[in-house]
Amino acid sequence: MAEEPDIIKQLRDAEKLGLVQSKMQSEYEEVESVDQASENIWGETVAFSEDEDQKINSNEKYSSIENLEFIKSILDAIDDGIYIVDNQGNIQYINPVIRREFGPVNNKKCYEYFHNRTKRCPWCKNKEIFAGKSVHWEWYSSKSKKYYDLFDMPFVNKDGSIFKFEILKNITELKNNNKKLKKQKKIMETIFNNTPNMIVLKDKNSVYRNVNNSFCEFVGKKEEEIIGKTDYDLFPSEEAEQYIRSDKAIINEGKQQREEWVVPGENDKTWLKVIKSPIMDEKGEATVVLCSLTDISDIKRIEEKTRYLKDYNENI
Repeated sequence: MAEEPDIIKQLRDAEKLGLVQSKMQSEYEEVESVDQASENIWGETVAFSEDEDQKINSNEKYSSIENLEFIKSILDAIDDGIYIVDNQGNIQYINPVIRREFGPVNNKKCYEYFHNRTKRCPWCKNKEIFAGKSVHWEWYSSKSKKYYDLFDMPFVNKDGSIFKFEILKNITELKNNNKKLKKQKKIMETIFNNTPNMIVLKDKNSVYRNVNNSFCEFVGKKEEEIIGKTDYDLFPSEEAEQYIRSDKAIINEGKQQREEWVVPGENDKTWLKVIKSPIMDEKGEATVVLCSLTDISDIKRIEEKTRYLKDYNENI
């Protein structure tokens, strides 16, 4: 369930002061729209062009505004966009934020004003709103080129007419930042999985949380066969104890360690240059171990061969 926006909470606070009253209808009421000028909720003149019955479900609660000037001053001061519309698409109110974003109403219907359309929008949520439901959704405006988080709710004016109350929160910056983060994440994943170095992330209990492709190839297992496991599931007990002991030292001391390991293999041994670094949480405590392993077997074999030749020449 969507969390109530701050303005709704403010209106509920106003309700406690007697400025806004909740209204429960005991039965369906029919409110006839007339083809003539009528007053909107602020006492201004607005023309209704359609004749349509509006029904109020007895099981739904609506809000009826009593002190209009007080509430209007609240709506005018809200940082988010606020607009109120009737079931025929006649805009009853827009706050300064909406006016700055979309301009003056000039007697336009909501679909003309917001979408430059000549008829109702196929994605319109008004059917749900005027049936007594509150709806939380997102919308991209081709007119303002911005993204909005929308919260729509119905309320009943004191004369029984139903209106849609909508809050528009500009989330364009948030959406753009999310796109950037996704792009950066994709780049990091590409680097992570294509580097020749083996990279591993373990939690403080030495449980594997993330591994790259190079490490998977080294141990001969798929990623899903490694994540959630410990070294005891992947290596002989003696090796596993060495690796886990090293992890605990990183967590306890909070310092980077550099080591060289020799890993036995079926045909030959493998030399690894291992760099383990702690990753701190917001409290400054080490909770994750970042491990980078580089295969230096070729270098070690060259060093062994060089030493052998040196010893051989010295003994001639």
